[in-house]
Parts: sequence; C-alpha cells; structure tokens
Amino acid sequence: MDGDRGGVAAYGDRVLGPVLACDTERDTERGRTLRAYYDQGASLARAEDALHVHADTVVQRTDRVAQLLGPD
Repeated sequence: MDGDRGGVAAYGDRVLGPVLACDTERDTERGRTLRAYYDQGASLARAEDALHVHADTVVQRTDRVAQLLGPD
C-alpha cells in the first residue's frame, strides 16, 4: 500500500509541480485555491466562501492553473 501512495504522490508532484513551484516562487495561492475548488465540489461560489475571496479571484487563479498545466 505504501508503494501505491508513493506512486500517487509522485504523480501528483509531476502533474501539479508547475503550480506548486509558481506558488513557492511568487508567493501565490493557486494550489490552495485549486484544492478548495475541488473540496467544495467544483463550485466557484463555495470555494469563494471557503477562501474568503471574491469569485473573480477564484476564476483568475483557476485560469492561471489551467495555463500552467497546459492542455490535457
């Protein structure tokens, strides 16, 4: 089971690496926003409430995440 977790963690790091690196380099919260968005059932309104930010902020951050991750 631990091997599976390591593989999942490595996959997550590989896929989300650009987002996490950007957060570290630029002191942004895109990774946190992405997590809140999905924790809230992919609802912008609920993510906005959970993060205590304006809905436009959530949209801007998730748009930037999409740019960082590139096409499927």
